[in-house]
Amino acid sequence: MRLVEAMDAEATGVSARSDEPGLARWRPRISLLRMRVFLLLVTSDAVAIVFGFVAVASLRGPLIPDQSWLVMLLALLPIYFAVAFSSHAYAAVNLQDHFRAVAKGAQAFAVAVGAMVLVAFYVGTTANLPRLTIAAGSLLAVGLLALGRYATVRHMSALVGGNPFSVVLICDGVRVDPRGAATVMFASEARIDPERHDPEMYDRLATALQAVDRVVVACTLERRRAWAHLLK
Repeated sequence: MRLVEAMDAEATGVSARSDEPGLARWRPRISLLRMRVFLLLVTSDAVAIVFGFVAVASLRGPLIPDQSWLVMLLALLPIYFAVAFSSHAYAAVNLQDHFRAVAKGAQAFAVAVGAMVLVAFYVGTTANLPRLTIAAGSLLAVGLLALGRYATVRHMSALVGGNPFSVVLICDGVRVDPRGAATVMFASEARIDPERHDPEMYDRLATALQAVDRVVVACTLERRRAWAHLLK
């Protein structure tokens, strides 16, 4: 759990605010929103990789007598998704910041390309590979992948119909008006004291925040260090 400064989401399926007083605005469940994010990112990544190679191969079509690049592309896709899943490129913690999402995707793609080339070298097929097509296609694909991930994460709420991450605002001795909607928790009512460091306190905090993706703390400057230590 980490301390953050932005507050722009909620943890329930019904908004805490609405445009008309007294009316709650229905929002899809977080599980449904996360499924939409997952499918959107998988589709975006796949389209970026395929389009990058197909575009380069189409430009160099007359110069390529065979379709070996297509075989490499079909081998690259499952390797990329295997690496992306294992490196948590689709995990919630890596999708709350667009730069981190881009970095995770680019890292998975680089590992996948390296693994594919290593396998091709091992089986002795590198001599027949169109190196320029694979190199240019990889560069274009990773650029499109980064662009797609950046745009998807940056505009995630609008694309999937809501914020898919649960956020809790902890108020400790201060009262704030959260921007957007968030689940508000008062430290005094929840009996959470950042100055106490004992198993009971840690258990109480873990129970209260077990299903939360992001925690925002509103407190005085004097209590900031204590909260930062507690949420590590």
